[in-house]
Amino acid sequence: MQDIAGCRIVLQSGIERANQYENTLMAPFKKQHWQIENKPRLTNGYHAIHIIGKHDKKFYEIQLRTYAQDIWANLVESMSNEKNTLKYGGSELEQPLMKQLKRLAKSFYEIDKVAHQDSTEQYQHHIEEVIRHVLSH
Repeated sequence: MQDIAGCRIVLQSGIERANQYENTLMAPFKKQHWQIENKPRLTNGYHAIHIIGKHDKKFYEIQLRTYAQDIWANLVESMSNEKNTLKYGGSELEQPLMKQLKRLAKSFYEIDKVAHQDSTEQYQHHIEEVIRHVLSH
């Protein structure tokens, strides 16, 4: 990572709310004519919005994750070995686990798409159900 400052914001909601926050957070950067790289990242199941600003050759990053995305990323981090192979797609031996994690990420994405229609408690309940279902199969 090349940024000199960064932060992560975890939202207790889904994708719709993340997109609203993204637009709000980018406004000051646009007004100050910063260079902005804004691309959702999706690799091996990882989802997040990264807003990277560049000003005077210095990089700043704001990362937005939904609650489900944060659970997924923390799960992978905690299960990774010292080489972090799982975080970057998994070794050959980790492929069965990686397949489950990708299914989990896909299920989380589906939950996040409609999370704005649910209460926080319902959203968290759906996440817990999916974890139990995907990781038990």
